[in-house]
Amino acid sequence: MARVAFCQDMMVEYTGIMSMSAALKQAGHAVDVFIDANDDEDRLLRDLAAFRPDVVGFSVLTPTAPWALRIARRVHSELGAATILGNVHVIMTPEIIENEGVDIVCVGEGEFPMLALCAAIDAGTDYSQIRGLWVKTAAGVVKNPIPDDLADLDALPFHDRQIYNKYAFFRHSHYLRLVLGRGCPFHCTFCTNPVLAKYYGGSRYVRKLTPERAVAEIEHTVKNHPTRVKHIFFVDEVMWVRNDWLREF
Repeated sequence: MARVAFCQDMMVEYTGIMSMSAALKQAGHAVDVFIDANDDEDRLLRDLAAFRPDVVGFSVLTPTAPWALRIARRVHSELGAATILGNVHVIMTPEIIENEGVDIVCVGEGEFPMLALCAAIDAGTDYSQIRGLWVKTAAGVVKNPIPDDLADLDALPFHDRQIYNKYAFFRHSHYLRLVLGRGCPFHCTFCTNPVLAKYYGGSRYVRKLTPERAVAEIEHTVKNHPTRVKHIFFVDEVMWVRNDWLREF
């Protein structure tokens, strides 16, 4: 099966990485996360080399883009693994794929394109036609459209929080971040949500877990965390969008 490494430069649980990791592990792939918290790129590359990844992914926000591009160049040249960049900065500026060392960009939600990519790598087949991915090839960049359907959040596995527990900072934390939905119905001019909503086709982008599934996620998270949980921080763009959902929750 494929071996996937996610890299980041901040000590925070990325909910997107936890969601993709859960889906990939469910399909049998090996996944780990590597954090360059001490600005030690050589150590990061040594740790990555020891893991022997087939794919190295970066969840890119605008402030992290220079770091991600720098590490992607090194991964590409020193490890020979495929590099893939995603998240909102990439969705808004997919031309980032033109940078040296960037092999693939994900221009939509990551779970299903990553599953298809890893299945193709595992099988040794071409992955340049996967929807949701732009892929750099010898003939140029193949710009595939995003899938027609968005992820059914209830159908996704519980977030893989264990991926972060190798770090004592997360393993011993009494404070956990949870997300119960995606998107926001508001159109604040300073925010990327209006752009994303338009990109994904309007109001359908705004989704919540059903109340039952949301409670099950919380119970699973608290039960399986190695340290007693005292605080939960919901990182949704908005906590609820319908009062009937809130009442049931």
